[in-house]
Order: sequence, then structure tokens, then C-alpha cells
Amino acid sequence: RYAFQLCANPTKKVSKELSDGKLTKNGRRVPLTRREDLLQWIKRKGEQGGFMVVNEATVRTFSRGREYFEKKGQPGLHGAVEFQGILAVTDPARFHETFTRGIGSASGITGGSDGTAFISPPFYLPPEPRHCACGALCCGHEPNA
Repeated sequence: RYAFQLCANPTKKVSKELSDGKLTKNGRRVPLTRREDLLQWIKRKGEQGGFMVVNEATVRTFSRGREYFEKKGQPGLHGAVEFQGILAVTDPARFHETFTRGIGSASGITGGSDGTAFISPPFYLPPEPRHCACGALCCGHEPNA
């Protein structure tokens, strides 16, 4: 288990209907704002990136503001969100790549410089204390048989 902080620009694609009634293959990206959507986003990115969020109910999300920009003459919006929580590594090789490259659609292009990166390295959390057969917190002693 590791504690983590992640700053990301979670988005989803919104398809547009064309004049012939078909939907565009690649719609424009819009920021996710609802907590449920943000949790689904981090869960999905974890599955793709070699980690899982240990307890979604304890994940904290903070809006870090919006930044408007223009790219190739088109307006855009970067809506930064900070995630804090506990993760477990499920695939060490994939997690290492995710940690070094960043998470999200723009991270491969920008190397995570768009703010979609871990703010600080995840740090190890020891296992939660367990109770011995004697009822006390586990202290490493051998209980009497």
C-alpha cells in the first residue's frame, strides 16, 4: 500500500452528431467535474496503469482551478484536479511506466508536463496493526498455547 497525490486533467470525449445522423469518432474533450466521474476515471487509469485505488470512499479530490488555452486555433480548457489516497501496485512494470510518463491522454505527448503526473513519489504505508489471539495489538510476541 502506498499513499499518493496525483494532479490530473480528467476528461471525457463528447461525440457530436453529424448532419447525416452519425456520431463523430473523436469528439471534443470536456473536463470531468462530478466526484463519481472522477473516481471512475482514477479507477480506470489505475487498471490501465498497474495500480488500484485501495478504498474509493477515502480518496480525496480537490479542484485546482481552470486554465483556458488555444491550440491550433481551437480554444481549450485544462481543469486540474488533485487526487489523494491509497494505492496498491498490481503490475510493477506498468506502474513504473505510468509513474514516469504520467496518466491521461496528453501525458504521452507532453511527458506529464501538462500537470498529469504524480506530485510526489508514492510512499509505503505499513500494514494496519492486527490483534493477537490475546486481544492486544500485534507486538510480535508468541501467544501462549
